[in-house]
Amino acid sequence: MEARDTHQPLIDEQTYEIVQSFLVTKKRNNSLNEDNIFSGLLKCSTCNHSLTYNTSGRTPSRNYMCNHYRRSTKRCTSHYITLNRLYQSVLHDIRNKAAVAKEHENSIEEFYQKISDKCAEQGMVTHKRDFDKCKKRSDELDAIIKRLFEQSVTGGLTEERFLILSREYESEQAELKRKIEMLMAQINKHKTDVGGAIKFFDIIRRFTDISELTKPLLHELIEKIVVYDGEGSGNSRIQKVEIYYRFVGLLPD
Repeated sequence: MEARDTHQPLIDEQTYEIVQSFLVTKKRNNSLNEDNIFSGLLKCSTCNHSLTYNTSGRTPSRNYMCNHYRRSTKRCTSHYITLNRLYQSVLHDIRNKAAVAKEHENSIEEFYQKISDKCAEQGMVTHKRDFDKCKKRSDELDAIIKRLFEQSVTGGLTEERFLILSREYESEQAELKRKIEMLMAQINKHKTDVGGAIKFFDIIRRFTDISELTKPLLHELIEKIVVYDGEGSGNSRIQKVEIYYRFVGLLPD
């Protein structure tokens, strides 16, 4: 039996987690033998699979693509993003977060409140949208079950068919009720843990003047990066990228 916290650890928990993120990341070779600094961090917004680094072709184009889609185009969409676009997006976001930390470097409480309020606002929007969707479907099921009952009474539906359909809809409604309760709890909660905010503050404020991204830096700062499908083409193409930071998660701009 293994006992925890019985002696002084050789490294702190934060360092341990970062080291573990390197160990679980599989190193894959590419045609140019380049180091993929985003390895293990990128996730597809649709299927949650990792994005693969591609450097193939006569004129190598460094880019990322959903690994699920790469194996079969029927499984997902490409979520194609160039290394340069991703690199600049992440660098820009880190600089912005570091600037906020520097602005409040003499007041950790004010910094925490700023992060807490933004996280709450972001989470409220997402969970409120999901809540409204579930509530609407639950109301629809109420109306459907009522109509089934009326058809059963008037003889328009056999008792056997009524029982089969009503069980299906009631099962869905029970699952919706559970989800609605969970979403309500999230809506009422949504506060960033102060300890996590302090840990994030201690890390991010060191990168105010960052000019280059490296794999150790990215794994120290970031938990995951979610890449969405691009919209449009050429210079008008836009693409959403969500960066989930360690200890605080997704922070709005």
